[in-house]
Amino acid sequence: MIYYRLDGFHNSENWLGAGDEEKLLRSRVRKVAGRTQVYNARLAEETYFFVSMLTTDAVKIGVIQKSVIPMEKLQKRLDSYLRDIGLKLKETVLQETTFEDIRNMLQAAWRKDTNLEDDDDVLERFNLHSLVRDFQRRSDFKEDLLPETKTKDLYNNVYRVPMRETIIPELDRICSGPDRVRPFGHPVHYFIETDDCTVRKTVVNTVLGALYNCHRLRIRRFCTLNISGTSGFSKSVLVVNTSNN
Repeated sequence: MIYYRLDGFHNSENWLGAGDEEKLLRSRVRKVAGRTQVYNARLAEETYFFVSMLTTDAVKIGVIQKSVIPMEKLQKRLDSYLRDIGLKLKETVLQETTFEDIRNMLQAAWRKDTNLEDDDDVLERFNLHSLVRDFQRRSDFKEDLLPETKTKDLYNNVYRVPMRETIIPELDRICSGPDRVRPFGHPVHYFIETDDCTVRKTVVNTVLGALYNCHRLRIRRFCTLNISGTSGFSKSVLVVNTSNN
């Protein structure tokens, strides 16, 4: 599962037409919500589009993608969706986002009537409702996105950490071999033990960044879980999970 958000502005200042702006906007919101429901029904739950915010000048759109597809293919689907709901945008920014962000966007869409489906129903359809309970119950569980970092900069990052003698050979192993377009490899596990939070974050971001740059990871989103001392683990232990959800 992968999530995206698109932020943009209307291509024309007069996109609503002449008349009472507030009434025209409410009418357009209803049309967008209705057309979105019809459009999503044709996608067989492979991709789910929704408008999270629609104002007189800006638009925010959320995307739930069941499987990872090339960005070119996703952009074509997005362009088709925008044509279907009758929106022309400019200065758009499409980027990967977190589950927490997409959940907040779904809630906003339900409150603002830009989406006819309840956010809980959407999450349940994609088997994501259990994640909501985890977010509410465990404050030590969080998501993050890997920063876009060049491989040479990843090496520079670990030159400053005390465990560089073991990390650099691992980076060499990850980055060796020919460039690949499609993700490849098998699951790997790393155990990083340190009482320095800065070092821990640097090493985690560096290793995951190398795996992503070399197409060993398919998405930039990852999760962290701090294990409490009551579980028999040190509080300095960090578990990195790059699960499908």
